[in-house]
Amino acid sequence: MQSYQERRERALIIVAEKLNLFPSDMQVEAAVWGVTNETKEVIEEVTEWINAARAFPRASKHEVFFGEDDGQ
Repeated sequence: MQSYQERRERALIIVAEKLNLFPSDMQVEAAVWGVTNETKEVIEEVTEWINAARAFPRASKHEVFFGEDDGQ
């Protein structure tokens, strides 16, 4: 069974990959609003945030409050 951290890591990878593809519906909407370049910048920023989140996995709430792993 995969741990929460492993599942979260995979989810972060999926989201980052999909954003980097700049989905066509997002491209159309950005073009309609005239914010294509800004949207690309935001995608880069969000991807950087995702990479940072992957580099520093977060602790569970139980671990933060009680200082031990809750076994998830």
